[in-house]
Amino acid sequence: MSVPKLSIITVTYNAAEFIEPTIQSIASQSFRDFEYVVVDGLSKDNTVEILKNHPETVHRWVSEKDAGLYDAMNKAIALAQGEYVMFLNAGDLLYDDEVLSEVFAAAHDEDIIYGDTAVIDTNYELVGMRHLRPPHNLNWKSFQKGMVVCHQAIIARRAIVPLYDTQYRVAADIDWAIRLTKASKSSFFFTEPLVQFMQDGISTQYRSLGLKERYRVMVNHYGRIPTFLNNLWLGIKYFATLRFISNVRK
Repeated sequence: MSVPKLSIITVTYNAAEFIEPTIQSIASQSFRDFEYVVVDGLSKDNTVEILKNHPETVHRWVSEKDAGLYDAMNKAIALAQGEYVMFLNAGDLLYDDEVLSEVFAAAHDEDIIYGDTAVIDTNYELVGMRHLRPPHNLNWKSFQKGMVVCHQAIIARRAIVPLYDTQYRVAADIDWAIRLTKASKSSFFFTEPLVQFMQDGISTQYRSLGLKERYRVMVNHYGRIPTFLNNLWLGIKYFATLRFISNVRK
């Protein structure tokens, strides 16, 4: 069996409500040189039954206990056989039926291919474009401004893909993206939306943890003083924007 061009990966846990549209989005792609790998964390709903119903699209899946989201994602990386890998959560969609064909026709064997992201709600209604827009020239310093490329809108050469650092419960994605871009020698910006990302409303508790973990990630990669100054500047901009909006509404 030849190595597929792309491994599309989904990690699930009790995802029966949203996994079917994701599978259908992948199944409808005109691009066929891919494998679809699902790693499930012993779901208690009928997620596994849905996976079993789509053997023509879900090429490989496992359902077993894991140590959390990022441990499951590391398992998926180990299972993947494609030249490139990308992640989609249950509920996320590829932007349209032609997007992967267009992406690989336009790219030129770069280490990282990335694009823009449309945001949808849990009713699959368009919310708008993601507020953080990807830069035209991506490098590891780009992430000082935050997760400037949506995790799901990154297609990366498997040979340079790092494992996720499981010490982080929420912010391992940005740490992974920084380490990935440090290892990359080339990137290609696909200027059109690549995916539709489902906005799922993270709780306040996890938002707080995410901010704390992200600060640790930034200090680790960019240093304590630059991270402090960058966050101070972002805070000033945020409150200035709120004040501007307040004045406009008066």
